Amino acid sequence: MIRSMALALTAVLAGTLVSAPIATAAPAGDYRLFAEHAWWSATWQTKDKTFVWVAEQQLDMWIPPKESDDWLWRRKLTGNRKWLVGTEEEAKAAGVDVEGGWPTGEWRAAYGDWWAKENGREPAPQTGSWQWPTQEFQASLPQDVDGLYARLREDTKDRGETPDLEMLVYVNDALRSGQVGPQLTAKLFQVLDRVAGVSKVPGVANADGRKGTAYTASGQNHRQQIIIDPATGEFLGDRIVNSDGTETTLTGIVTKSGVDIGER
Repeated sequence: MIRSMALALTAVLAGTLVSAPIATAAPAGDYRLFAEHAWWSATWQTKDKTFVWVAEQQLDMWIPPKESDDWLWRRKLTGNRKWLVGTEEEAKAAGVDVEGGWPTGEWRAAYGDWWAKENGREPAPQTGSWQWPTQEFQASLPQDVDGLYARLREDTKDRGETPDLEMLVYVNDALRSGQVGPQLTAKLFQVLDRVAGVSKVPGVANADGRKGTAYTASGQNHRQQIIIDPATGEFLGDRIVNSDGTETTLTGIVTKSGVDIGER
């Protein structure tokens, strides 16, 4: 069975609260597009051999200004793969499903409650968290950087490999949701500036080849990076590199405002 960090978001989106009315699309031009070009790793273990590869994907999410309006999410695999352990020929000969492991298709639902229809219920408001920062959750956060630092430190307490790495992980989770606006994004970067175990590395390229500065924190066997444009503060993507130099995650983020639902 494939194990992939990319599946974490699927699990996050499963939690909901009370049921809500069926939504309609927001007015034309009111959507924000969060487009993610990703290379994510997958591992498949057979009886005799382990296969590891990274697969190229495109994920596009259209986010309305009102959470109760329709959201749209499109996910597809491009078919491009880079093999880290084993080869494609060996994997196929061993019966490995090199195309499987990630959900692909199109989902449309109020509140971004993607699996409501499949679960036979109406879309409902999501439970806010750093991994799915609803408008209510963001409004609950401290407005000053000192308070935001303290909140993030408390929420990551006793989680992850190291306290400092987990703070970077939580910031990355929030940014990758596509729901965090520029003001909160800037404050989160100011928080990371205060974390002793987080450094800044210049000249790191995202999945689209755009270079930026990477907030970087290390765990036991890997380092994780959040890539930003140092001039504008724009979130450009994230990256995970194992201690042996193997790149297991690389994304490129493009955000557009004022688009119609489904418009790229």
